[in-house]
Amino acid sequence: MKQARIAAVFTLALFTAVFCCSQTSAWGQDQAAPAGRILKVTVKYTGAGAVDDTHKLYLFVFDTPDIQSGPMPIGASSTNKNESVVSIENLSVSPVYVAAVFDSNGTYDGMSAPPSGSPAAMYMKEQPGIATAIKIEPGQTGEIEFVFDDSFRMP
Repeated sequence: MKQARIAAVFTLALFTAVFCCSQTSAWGQDQAAPAGRILKVTVKYTGAGAVDDTHKLYLFVFDTPDIQSGPMPIGASSTNKNESVVSIENLSVSPVYVAAVFDSNGTYDGMSAPPSGSPAAMYMKEQPGIATAIKIEPGQTGEIEFVFDDSFRMP
């Protein structure tokens, strides 16, 4: 029951965030914002399916761990190579929180809700069920390794 509730909240929040993000330029970043923090994510997907040109990994960066309230991502990127480093630049706040989605169907464009059945995860290194805050000082680069699998799929 608890997992179903978490899945529903995660789905709604990610859909709202991605939809809102798709309505702005440059993945929701304020174009007037000065260059700021950089987040480098080494992302590795270990679930079923191969990451390639059609089946990408998508990363979304938020300024709050509470994505159920529908915040807009402050940054996003994608990669077609597993175990690659993805850089998200000009982040204006700290801490930040990261969510990832694997396009297992090969139809996701990153501009709408992930398709049902797509593997997804929040970066939760310190405590399961709690998004981990990533602190980055102004002008600095933060680096994380984000490994996720297909144990959670979008409803």
